[in-house]
Formats: sequence, structure tokens, C-alpha cells
Amino acid sequence: MRQLSYTRWLTALLALQLVLAAAVWWPARTEPAGSAALLDFAPEQIDRVRVADTGQTVELRKTARGWITAGPGSVPVATARVEGLLNRMA
Repeated sequence: MRQLSYTRWLTALLALQLVLAAAVWWPARTEPAGSAALLDFAPEQIDRVRVADTGQTVELRKTARGWITAGPGSVPVATARVEGLLNRMA
């Protein structure tokens, strides 16, 4: 008889754990964090992008042929990636 009581107690505890786990891990019905605009601007109006970190700065410039690195020895940049970044930020 004592074995049956112990088994029921463990079963009830397992059921409680399953309910708590489902409540914690169930997907929330909220708007995804990435859907709100970071800044309010028109991406097509941007002609320069500067990314700076401690001691290093990279500046990109938009030309008629696409995006390039600014400064001496300009190098073409993947235009689709720069425009994708701007679109995600807008």
C-alpha cells in the first residue's frame, strides 16, 4: 500500500513539473523583437556609413556603381549586404 502512495505522489510531482515546463517554454504571442524599426530614415537617402570600434574605423561611401570603402585605395563592397543592413535598421 505504501508503494502505491509513493508512486501516486511521484506521478503528481511529474505532472506538476510538466505543466510548469510547458508554461515556461510555450511560445509567447508577442511581436518579434526584430520587427520594430531601429531608426527612422529612408535607406535610399544614405550615402555614407561609418562603423567605428576601439582604434578602428571603416567608412563606406555610395557611388553610382555601388558601395566602396572611403579613402585611399577604395575597394568595392557587397552592395546587397550594405543595403540589407540599412533596410534592417530603418
